[in-house]
Amino acid sequence: MITAILVEDHEIYRLGLKTAFQNNYPDIEIVAEAETGSEFFSLLKVTSPDIVLLDIKLPDMSGVEIARRLKQEKPEMKILVISTEDAEETIRELVEIGIDGFISKREGGVKAIVEAIHSIMRGLEFFGKDIANILYRVYVAKKRAAEETVVFSEKEKEIVELCSKGLQSKEIADRLNLSSRTIECHKTRIFRKLGINNTVEMVQYALKNGIIRVFFLLLCFLLLGCGSKKTEEIKQQTAGESITKPEFESEVDSLEWVLEVGNTEAQLSALSELQTYYQKVDLPKSFSYSWQQEKIAIKEKMAFWLADAYTGLGINYYYDNNIDSAVFYLHKAINIHEKEHNWEKLAKNQVNIATMFRYQEKHDSAFFYLYKGLEYYEKENDEETVSRIYCNIASTYADVKNYDKDYEYLSKALAIQERIGSKTPMGVTLANIGSYFEEQQKYHEAIEYYVKGLEIFRDAELPWYVCGTLTKIHSSMTQIDDAR
Repeated sequence: MITAILVEDHEIYRLGLKTAFQNNYPDIEIVAEAETGSEFFSLLKVTSPDIVLLDIKLPDMSGVEIARRLKQEKPEMKILVISTEDAEETIRELVEIGIDGFISKREGGVKAIVEAIHSIMRGLEFFGKDIANILYRVYVAKKRAAEETVVFSEKEKEIVELCSKGLQSKEIADRLNLSSRTIECHKTRIFRKLGINNTVEMVQYALKNGIIRVFFLLLCFLLLGCGSKKTEEIKQQTAGESITKPEFESEVDSLEWVLEVGNTEAQLSALSELQTYYQKVDLPKSFSYSWQQEKIAIKEKMAFWLADAYTGLGINYYYDNNIDSAVFYLHKAINIHEKEHNWEKLAKNQVNIATMFRYQEKHDSAFFYLYKGLEYYEKENDEETVSRIYCNIASTYADVKNYDKDYEYLSKALAIQERIGSKTPMGVTLANIGSYFEEQQKYHEAIEYYVKGLEIFRDAELPWYVCGTLTKIHSSMTQIDDAR
């Protein structure tokens, strides 16, 4: 018998996969289910499955973070990622973490996932055809980047230059009079050209290949501080054809070096990166870097970095299942964001706090912060995020059994999803509306919405969602037959 934990936030999907295993593959048993990362790690304290079936997009933390932490704490436990996610950077990061397999929800049916589980339990790796093709493209792109000089547009050079000065996407967007989303699209194209997945590698490539040589002196002053002996050495080197700089085995080593030789701004930036990295692999270390960041930011009276430290501490405490402390520090971050008029980070942390309050069953507080975060994203006309918040509000109303409000916000989310063509979320929302009508014992209406969701799942080739929705339809039809 192979035992598994299913980590997936969509009830329809969990139901479909579990039913398929029970009916057709009795040698695989789902011994526990989790909707969130925190719930999953709580389950691990009382059960130890052979394999974890892991989605990437979860309400509280990403599957990437879960996989990294799990491989650190329980390296013997197998991980099969099952997701619609197809971003090259995400897939490459998961492979580097050491997952045992990855299969797309769009690829094949239950038979494909069973084949993956059996292969992994025999000690093999298993990557579905879609994922294998993406990994091949990543390899080819990386090989091409190593062999060829990549051509940048003038706008891309400008963005690389501003990144090298430590500016964030929002700041670059303000500087160039563009939207943050446009800047992120430019950066994504640059990453794909180079076969990389982060800004540090991008700047390193640009420096190495002379793309931003003119700006290298400015970067040196940022990292090393004016007047140091090291700065003078590098100033002299900039007159030559090549620039030598320390070689690091990992990005973490590079950040540790910045902590030793950098000025205050660079140190705070490095501490932020380090505490984010260690959140995923070593929580005590992450706490340590957050405290260091807070201490320096308070001493230097640097509000932006102090808010960043408090956000890091809030997330650390959340991962440590200390929700009260998590909320306390996120509140401190929010207060600074409000004073500094950093509305984007303010809204993001408001939604984070709402999620924490919801899992504490403090629903009034969850509602308050969900609506606060919603105000910003509605003003920014970020419809995708607005639809997600509507779904969160609906789920919170369902928690308190206010099903009319649940239906109201699901309907609002559905209207946006239809408008922007967000197919899979639309199918999930339709299924959730079906569940609302089933809860109201309006089984004909429930079936109507389940069927609409079913059509989307079939078109998107999501077999496990199809199976789960069919199970729900069967349940409603049984209720109708019993009532006759």
